[in-house]
Amino acid sequence: MAESRKFIYYSLGLYAIYSAILYILGFFSIGLLGDDYLNIYDALNSTFYQKLTGQLPFTNTFHIRPVYYLSLEKSVTISHLLGLANDNFIWFRIQNLILLLFIAFVSGLTVYYLTKRSSVSLAASIAILLFPNNINNICWMAARVDLICCFFYVTTILLFLLYSDTKKKLFF
Repeated sequence: MAESRKFIYYSLGLYAIYSAILYILGFFSIGLLGDDYLNIYDALNSTFYQKLTGQLPFTNTFHIRPVYYLSLEKSVTISHLLGLANDNFIWFRIQNLILLLFIAFVSGLTVYYLTKRSSVSLAASIAILLFPNNINNICWMAARVDLICCFFYVTTILLFLLYSDTKKKLFF
């Protein structure tokens, strides 16, 4: 089996096991926290301009998080399409978990690009998943900001490496 396919298949298995362990340990049974409701309210009851400037009803004006509030707004829209309630915490946990798994995959892919070894890449993915603060990021909606930022950081690093090697403007 090609080394890159090996990394992808083992990663998918690893993420399935990680998700099952989180489910067994009860991380999907923790409800929303108080400020999660305020953030959802702000996301639904603000204009695009307010999201860009931080002028939201219940939020500190120094918390300029437009991507976060836009993602919350779209999450609620999708939950309505699926017939779920605004505060369906399992839906939000699943979204945060998917973001974390993408971060782990892109980080492992970056390490694979540098080393061409699936074992080292899987170790990098495992390190991301086992970092203790990541459980907080899955269970707390306000921590989605950290996940979004981290996703952009690791994707930027991978795209920079690809651009510096290939000089293709697509990666730039």
